[in-house]
Amino acid sequence: MKKASIKKIIFAFFALILALGMPVLNRNLISDKVKVNIPPTYTELWEFMSTQPKGTLLTLPIHTFSGWQYYDWGYQGSGFIWFPLKQPVLDRDSDRWNNLNEEAFRELQYTLYRKDPKKICCHSRKI
Repeated sequence: MKKASIKKIIFAFFALILALGMPVLNRNLISDKVKVNIPPTYTELWEFMSTQPKGTLLTLPIHTFSGWQYYDWGYQGSGFIWFPLKQPVLDRDSDRWNNLNEEAFRELQYTLYRKDPKKICCHSRKI
């Protein structure tokens, strides 16, 4: 191969890398079309919880099998509430990696929707 064609190939290769890397260089990895603003009530919750003692939190309702959440302010996806919290959070999205966790959520969901206060107290001691 001639030197000129090798230089063209190398130039094209680096131009392609640069073009494909522009979102990274411009800090634009997530499109504005999919970004949502988290309502300030969540920030207030996180600030409040930062002053509370450690304990397990349970997010309610637990009516979905998959843990996929749909919010009226535009977000849908797996949970996000636990990221800034120091307390452990029992959330439906967390149980998918372990059969024992999934069974615990099934029991808890059954108990809550059965509205049996004695059983709810029994489950709350397990948590």
